[in-house]
Amino acid sequence: LTGDPFVGPSANASFFTNPYGSCILSSTRYFGCGLSNSDGVSTKGGGTVGLAITGNRVWFSMDMFNLTSGIRSVKLQGEASGSTELISFWKDGNRLKGVVDIDDVLQQRIFKGLSSVIISTSRNRDGELSCELEEGMISFLDSSLEVPAIVSPTNGSATAFFYFSVNGRLNVHITLNSLSSPLEKAHLHGPAYQGITTTNIPFNMMDLIAGDMEGGWNVQGSWRNITAYELRYFIEGLYYLNMHTTNNPSGELRGQLSIIGEWVCPTSDTLVNQCYWPRLELVEGVESNEESTPYAVGGVIIDRLERFQYSFAFWYIPSDVILTLYVMSPGGSLSTVIIDAD
Repeated sequence: LTGDPFVGPSANASFFTNPYGSCILSSTRYFGCGLSNSDGVSTKGGGTVGLAITGNRVWFSMDMFNLTSGIRSVKLQGEASGSTELISFWKDGNRLKGVVDIDDVLQQRIFKGLSSVIISTSRNRDGELSCELEEGMISFLDSSLEVPAIVSPTNGSATAFFYFSVNGRLNVHITLNSLSSPLEKAHLHGPAYQGITTTNIPFNMMDLIAGDMEGGWNVQGSWRNITAYELRYFIEGLYYLNMHTTNNPSGELRGQLSIIGEWVCPTSDTLVNQCYWPRLELVEGVESNEESTPYAVGGVIIDRLERFQYSFAFWYIPSDVILTLYVMSPGGSLSTVIIDAD
């Protein structure tokens, strides 16, 4: 397969894989949602849905918790169109995974944000849990992805969905099932490619953990607005999730978070977010006495709220100088920042 694996400054560094580990084209788009009570239903249940769509083929994963009774129906439904029944992929417990082909009508409903997932149970046959699909980042977590390999065997599973709200905050839905022992820590690590470990934890989700061994576990909440520098790692798929349990303190379930996709930084004229990856070099005529030529790389976002966010890393800058970063436009300076070279 050929094609750009993702959008960003390191687009040729790796070929991203779908949540099941097989190569996919860059045309894959990722959708998900957090399941909650359907209209007229009051339970303590919930769950997470994740979809990876390439053409008319859908890789999906769904994990639920605290269902009132056995699953009766799982529908992927487009507004004002037919639905695709997924119950045949359910084996036991509160989870199902699989691959299914959908028609063009349902595909377009999903792409346009006009589709939903409805979970019906024996007690609530018209729908116990439901959610409307939206584009974002997903991960299907599995014990086989842990590095190093886990000590205590498990057949656990987890589905994760990340998205950005209108105000720019990062939101998370993760549902876990069949863990070997209580969930103690939930971390988003990075930057690191699949199969590589790092102790860097930019997003700690310990305070968002809820649930128990009987009903399942849920991690849900929102964080601060991410920086332009962190956005680069999301765009490149360089964050992974690691779920730590009592029996497997180094991690029981792991999964690489999918790329963020062009929905955050579209290249059309109708921009929602605008993203740039500048490299700063010496102005023509300026000489450096350093052994290595100074330069800087970074990321710039003009976000949905029309804010200008930027992050730069400077290299080979003498420690005894004061840097001033000017953000310029044809009409003059928009912003001035004094930078501590240390």
